[in-house]
Amino acid sequence: MEINAPLLVRMLLRVSSGQQLDADGDLAVQRNIVTAYIAKHREWMLDTVKPEYYEGGVSGYKNSVKNRQALQDILADAENREFQILVCYKDDRLGRREDEIPQYIKKLASFGVLIFTVKDGCITPQNHTDSLINFIRYWHAEGASRDTSQRVKDTARENVRLGKNQGGKAPYGYHLVFSGEFSKHQRALKKKVIDPERAEIVRYMYNLAGSCGYGYSKITSLLNEDERLRLLSPNGIAWKSGTVRDILRNPIYTGYLAYNRRTRVDGHFITLDHTKWILSEKCDPNIRIIDPALWNRVQELREMRRNAVTPQKKNASAVSTGTGRALPLLDILYCGSCGRKMINGSKYNYWTTKDGIKHRSRVGCYRCPTKHQGGLCQGKALYRADDLETGIFAFVTDCLTAIQDNTFLSDKLAEENCSRKKIISEKKKALATRIKSLQRDIEILEESIPKALRGEISFSSEHLSELIHKAKEKREHLNNIMKEFAHETMDCNTYPDSTGNLPAEKSPTGHITDLPPWPKAFMDSSVAEKCAVVNRLISRIDICNENIHIHSRICLDRLPFRNPAYKMVSKQGL
Repeated sequence: MEINAPLLVRMLLRVSSGQQLDADGDLAVQRNIVTAYIAKHREWMLDTVKPEYYEGGVSGYKNSVKNRQALQDILADAENREFQILVCYKDDRLGRREDEIPQYIKKLASFGVLIFTVKDGCITPQNHTDSLINFIRYWHAEGASRDTSQRVKDTARENVRLGKNQGGKAPYGYHLVFSGEFSKHQRALKKKVIDPERAEIVRYMYNLAGSCGYGYSKITSLLNEDERLRLLSPNGIAWKSGTVRDILRNPIYTGYLAYNRRTRVDGHFITLDHTKWILSEKCDPNIRIIDPALWNRVQELREMRRNAVTPQKKNASAVSTGTGRALPLLDILYCGSCGRKMINGSKYNYWTTKDGIKHRSRVGCYRCPTKHQGGLCQGKALYRADDLETGIFAFVTDCLTAIQDNTFLSDKLAEENCSRKKIISEKKKALATRIKSLQRDIEILEESIPKALRGEISFSSEHLSELIHKAKEKREHLNNIMKEFAHETMDCNTYPDSTGNLPAEKSPTGHITDLPPWPKAFMDSSVAEKCAVVNRLISRIDICNENIHIHSRICLDRLPFRNPAYKMVSKQGL
């Protein structure tokens, strides 16, 4: 008699906030319910080596699958065939993102792992209709998360308006103490209390900004020059201009709570204009550090300084000698003194011509972030882009000339072109499969509308229509990508083969000699194209005052340079 081995089971537990992690919180409740569910299945056995994966304080709506370590660990273990069943309390414990979770479930299924929930049983799709139901399930879950998020924001706005503390870390100059009150969930509530020593530093900053007219960088430098003040910085090491900026524009120091000072866009926070802030109706004298008049004065000076740097177009004629976009060396340029990567910067020049017209010029610059934040660095704060790039581009154009003159160019081009065509072909095949699957989804949804109208299924015709519209938009997007792949395939056919010739129907004589000189093509290219070429040739550039050190990615000894000094660049620097 053959006895089948039990299926190895693991659990996934997730809570959205850290407050649910205690012994009596939601995490423990989930564990008990899921364990009991597993015990009901005689053919299952809970893994004793690694029984569970858990996430504490992780949102299944805000965080994507690739940024959730637990889901990545599950995927890796499933690929290694370490277990066969994954059990959750509810389907939303996996996540609430309609465009990712259904695909994640299919990925686990490809490794032989089925997903069960206590509420819905097996949610791993067995056919195309199950896949569609999963999509609708997580589409609904994502919509519910949006509604919850909106309710939380509305509650926070009302609490701030009434002057109630919203939790979180205390701003600089305060610390948190127990308020003596409890929430409806019997959690101890805290309140802000002024920290006398750090509050004095806040007043010092506002006096420097309001009375002396100092900017963020100057104030940061003064704070870091004093060892006692430097040790009292938030990180205990040194002040940063970004920290000083945040303190000088936070209305909490006047005794008013604020909400909606920033918003999240595409995973990044952006600061909102103060007209969109929501302030408490009354001032709390117990947390007031700065007089409101001084705070308003500092904001006026900040606004005046910003307007002085960016004058109105009607009052000035702008002559741009740089670029407002990313500079081509930003990915590889480092300060040779402090070792930090350079950031995008600008320098403005102003003058008035004899006819009384005001002019300004804007020059792109590479900026040392340490110097910019008032830190200690022996290098320069700014390096003009046009001066620095002249020397670097001379090295790059010499590299390109040497490479283009090399005899193995034709074979290398043919090899890379063949590889490129293969990659494009694989992408087109995968894309065609996705388009075909999407078309089947649309057909099933359209067939379901009459059933919805007759009340035979639980989804309304409006919901199905919305899903159809969204699926068609996605199909159109994928078709556009397919057209781009077709253009890339045509481009590949214009490259030479291993003999240096083009296909017979398109082959002009001497194709290789007809290629434009690479140095000229490089100098005529866009900033993004220059950046791509430079990054392929150079791994890193260190600059400190007048000294430049270039780390090359290629073996320079094999190339016939016009300038012999370049041969030692990869070892000693330029």
